[in-house]
Amino acid sequence: MSTRYSASDIAKRLAADVHSGKYRPDEMFPPEREICEQYGVGRNVIREAMTVLQGMGLA
Repeated sequence: MSTRYSASDIAKRLAADVHSGKYRPDEMFPPEREICEQYGVGRNVIREAMTVLQGMGLA
């Protein structure tokens, strides 16, 4: 059974990547397509995750 990621899950993971130094706060995240493939979700989920990150001041 595969893991189903929510927008909140993905936002938390991307935020953790920023805090760990994988991405700088002023750096763009990978393209939506790459994040979709990484987590096995559609673009609408990634867009929602980006909205969450914007609210956190990280996107």
